Amino acid sequence: MIRWMLHVLLPVGSTFALFIVFMQMDANSINTFNDHFVEYPILEDAPSLHVDAVVNNHRVFLTMRTSNFTFSRNCIVADGETLFGHAHIYLDDTKHSSVYTPNSILENLSPGSHTVTVYLNVLPDHKFLTSNGKPIHRSIEINIPG
Repeated sequence: MIRWMLHVLLPVGSTFALFIVFMQMDANSINTFNDHFVEYPILEDAPSLHVDAVVNNHRVFLTMRTSNFTFSRNCIVADGETLFGHAHIYLDDTKHSSVYTPNSILENLSPGSHTVTVYLNVLPDHKFLTSNGKPIHRSIEINIPG
């Protein structure tokens, strides 16, 4: 049995309210493996990720489609089935951005071939979401015209 406490600061009107959430998880709940990954329960339908890219000059328009995962600033499991979180976008193995919506634009890219990798993550600590011990991510190759 894992027990932990989470502090959540939420906007209420023109101020903020601090909620302290005490959690208790068993072996079928999300398991933390180390400082960088959170495992999704193996018995559940794991989130999936598909990434589409449209290149326009030195810009790339990304669309991320997910199942069992919803983009949100508040990363929680609301109904026990859908996981809420965000994505980290890497350009050529360097972190480019954290995004909280399923659409993003990469701008001012240099001409040539690039690899864009998107990982699903959860807050409050930006851990990579994994399933069966592997990060949930997609990589695509793009070519920026010269």
